[in-house]
Amino acid sequence: MKLLKLSLLALGSASAALAAAYIGQSDTNISTIIDLSSDPTGTWGGSYDADTKTWVWDHSSDVVLQNIVAIKNGTLVIPAGSVVRGQPRDEANNRFNPGTLLIARSAKIIAAGNASEPIIFTTAATSSTGGRASGANPAFWDANPKSSPRSPLIGGLNGGIVVLGNASTNVDRDGTGDIQLFSDGFKTVTTDDLSSVEGIPTTAAVYLSGDDRFGGFNDNDNSGILSYVSIRHGGANLTANNELNGLTLGGVGNGTTINNIEIWGNTDDGVEIFGGTVNLNNIVIIAPQDDGLDLDVGYRGTVQNLLVVASSATDKLGEWDGSYENETVNGFAAVTGGPVTSNRTPYSMFTIANATFVGNKGAGDFSHGLHIRDQAGVRLVNSIVVNAARNAADTAGSVEVDNRSGVPASRSTTNGFVTGRSYFKGVTFQGAYTTVQGWVHAGSDDAAIETALSIPAYQNNFNDVVGFVNIPTGGTLPQNLLFNPRPTTISDAAVFEDAVIGAAAHYAPLPYRGAFDPDAAILWTADWTAADVYGLLAK
Repeated sequence: MKLLKLSLLALGSASAALAAAYIGQSDTNISTIIDLSSDPTGTWGGSYDADTKTWVWDHSSDVVLQNIVAIKNGTLVIPAGSVVRGQPRDEANNRFNPGTLLIARSAKIIAAGNASEPIIFTTAATSSTGGRASGANPAFWDANPKSSPRSPLIGGLNGGIVVLGNASTNVDRDGTGDIQLFSDGFKTVTTDDLSSVEGIPTTAAVYLSGDDRFGGFNDNDNSGILSYVSIRHGGANLTANNELNGLTLGGVGNGTTINNIEIWGNTDDGVEIFGGTVNLNNIVIIAPQDDGLDLDVGYRGTVQNLLVVASSATDKLGEWDGSYENETVNGFAAVTGGPVTSNRTPYSMFTIANATFVGNKGAGDFSHGLHIRDQAGVRLVNSIVVNAARNAADTAGSVEVDNRSGVPASRSTTNGFVTGRSYFKGVTFQGAYTTVQGWVHAGSDDAAIETALSIPAYQNNFNDVVGFVNIPTGGTLPQNLLFNPRPTTISDAAVFEDAVIGAAAHYAPLPYRGAFDPDAAILWTADWTAADVYGLLAK
């Protein structure tokens, strides 16, 4: 076992190979657990405050994560302007876990960048297809991420960020069998097993120690700050249905601050949220190779100011689930009785406001649509959907609402829309279809959903021209496209109504639809995102 210390090497010039400081064991197929109850600097460098159990990374050199690096029992601080790189997985030989940062339930992360000094998570790969960095001055493929970002069409070269918290979810999913987590309603826990987050191999130390578990009973839990963070070229499919996303949030509470986050190219989902109550603001997801925004197992927060732009490899712009009731997940059946799943406690109920979804179909047989299923409760408000599509087989719609087989109708996804618990309000569509019947397709009860979305007071518009300029097409995302997502010709104003505000305290009413103010001189994505520097987005 070789341990590589976080050294304090100076950065090289922009054109030279960059200095690297390695964190994590370099053996194959393992993870590294760093317990901040004691000083880690003797092994990994940086600075440490024993009173607060706070570890601050030095950012005079690029930090390279060798594998899944889990932080527990303290606070990790990543300074503004830092570049953190994850090693790629050796897919051809099924070796190495990808370089990933995991924040356990017992820890916090403070990664507070700013518009002029964003924190960049990218790959340590030495080529666009892999190759693990080594030595003091590796020739990184993504050599200059601040000034010359690489194409967003390339992902799978590191593991991204995983943050786990103590907020409630409605699932017990440890992969070993049927376990009833709650023994007395929603009060006591019979085991601290909780849920193992996706993307962690069962042979990894972080799994065996339980530090990959998420969820609890504190919906106000605080896992720290992620602000002005760009996560690039990430994702990893470790096994079937066991993937790492760009940003994974498991049971994260609403005391956590997450804003101004970019996902730039990712093999799996851009952002996936497993339960919890965390709120997100100013989120950019470009070219995910599965879903853009994936919500699961009792999520009850708000996502506001969201841009999702697809590529030909994108599956869905949004996949929004409620629970695992009556479903087999990763090889085991979710429990069918008690408060964990069959009562769906807590019930999935989230708000997505001021979102802009941009489909971009190419050769891939994907829908680039919104898929709502498995008892999800969704409020989509003041948003824009452009060029969402059906797949070639016509089995997936632009808006598809599905019910899980065996779940009573009273708890079905469709019933949520029929009763008004779920709704679209102030949503504008532009694309190949001009009626609600065209957009809603392939679900369990399309007629009921069409009726629910067509209520006049909801002010949804299924045939508009919103005024975007240089909309990406054909599945490509070329450099210097200068896509302008300002809705300058949209027909309808924003919808304001107390029910949305009351249901989501973190929803801030804005006087426009979509993620961007049509009159804004500068987009909120300017300067700090790869999308801006690459020229994919206009200023």
